[in-house]
Amino acid sequence: MRKIRTIVVLGILLLYQSVPSYAAGQDDIFGVWGTVKLQGDFKLLSPDLNKIKWVVMNQTRTRDDSPKGSRFFQDLLFGQVGYQVNNNVSLWIGYAHTWTSPLTKSSFQESRPYQDFVWNQDISTFKLVSRSRMEQRI
Repeated sequence: MRKIRTIVVLGILLLYQSVPSYAAGQDDIFGVWGTVKLQGDFKLLSPDLNKIKWVVMNQTRTRDDSPKGSRFFQDLLFGQVGYQVNNNVSLWIGYAHTWTSPLTKSSFQESRPYQDFVWNQDISTFKLVSRSRMEQRI
């Protein structure tokens, strides 16, 4: 019973957080985020390296804020390496390169090194995943 109460409280808090951003009077903009992700570990090199993980990911984002319709807005290319501390905790370092094309400004690129702390927790039949990221935008 306690687990169910915890899940209900967490759900209410998550829903409450989204209400102020929705109520802020934002324009409706439709977009698509597409992702291609490759991930694995290094245990083929050595069984001792099975806790070291890697991820390479590309995200492409579009939006329909142009009078001409949907357009390319942003592309992010990620590479990261992580260490699985235990069943619940992993630590990651990574780098993302972004290409952004705003509608009313010049296109630009950014370098984004980052560090992640990831917590995974099984709660009954649910899995809670929380990520905290420190990102440096250059």
